[in-house]
Amino acid sequence: MQCEKKATAQIAHLVFADTKANAKKTKELFFANALKGIKNLMKQDKRKHSKLQCLNTGLIQYLLSGMVRVNHLIKETTGV
Repeated sequence: MQCEKKATAQIAHLVFADTKANAKKTKELFFANALKGIKNLMKQDKRKHSKLQCLNTGLIQYLLSGMVRVNHLIKETTGV
């Protein structure tokens, strides 16, 4: 004896509801992955920004301490 399910309105409704749920899950996954990518990019940008800030601070300290002179650069740009 074989058991076969006959298509009824209840089964069709459950299948359709499951399809809607899967479509909603794929949208959620898509947006979750997009947000994860954006967060990773933001982390990378923050790291780059902090590295550049450290370089900038170091260069300013060199200039203010007089360890590096820029008089020759000023003369080149003004033509004096």
